[in-house]
Amino acid sequence: MTVEDQELLAAIGKVALDAAALEYLIAVLVAATGGQTEDYARKLAASPGAARNALEKLSAARPSRMDLNLLSRDASALVTDRHVLMHSVAMRDIEDSGRPGVGIWNPLKNAETRITAPQVLDHARSIRILTRKVRVMIADATG
Repeated sequence: MTVEDQELLAAIGKVALDAAALEYLIAVLVAATGGQTEDYARKLAASPGAARNALEKLSAARPSRMDLNLLSRDASALVTDRHVLMHSVAMRDIEDSGRPGVGIWNPLKNAETRITAPQVLDHARSIRILTRKVRVMIADATG
């Protein structure tokens, strides 16, 4: 395994872990905003997609809270991209703009794309930025 392969695998692992943390914090935010307990947040977090679905419902119920709407949109996009990474099959090594990467195929969408470690690390960075915003929202909700 090359150094580039190791970097790409590490980046994919970072996305997986960061996305899981984001999903949990979304569950905590939904619980806190809705006056629910930590047990409710854990139940949401235990079911894939439940926290984001609950956030979407909360956002729809509170249209004046644009921050919830934006969070719902952004989280959905980031976690959808995470699903593509996690549920794809590496097909071949490629070079993209001179950087080594992998061509992946997502069987659920029957789509192929190319990924490189820097691209995946940028995705992980976007997840961490959104995670920081959710932490601030939780602090505001729990006052």
